[in-house]
Amino acid sequence: QEMVMEIERAQPAVIVYVNHHTSWLKNPASEIFLLQWFRGYAQAKYVVTGIIDMISPHVVHRKWGEEVRGYDIQSKTYILVFRRK
Repeated sequence: QEMVMEIERAQPAVIVYVNHHTSWLKNPASEIFLLQWFRGYAQAKYVVTGIIDMISPHVVHRKWGEEVRGYDIQSKTYILVFRRK
């Protein structure tokens, strides 16, 4: 909860979210409060301006700006770049 307060206080212009199985080392016993909080916070305060979708080691889709609209992420490994509204 301390991290949440720091993020809300700082109001960063950009947030980079990495969805990779080793990024958060998430397991069935993991505390998921931060991830649940971030979904709502990002939706309310930020807009996605970039997507890096890592389909395979050799296939990576990069979408920026208007290209983000309507793009469906195809893999479980991706990066989202959020810009403050």
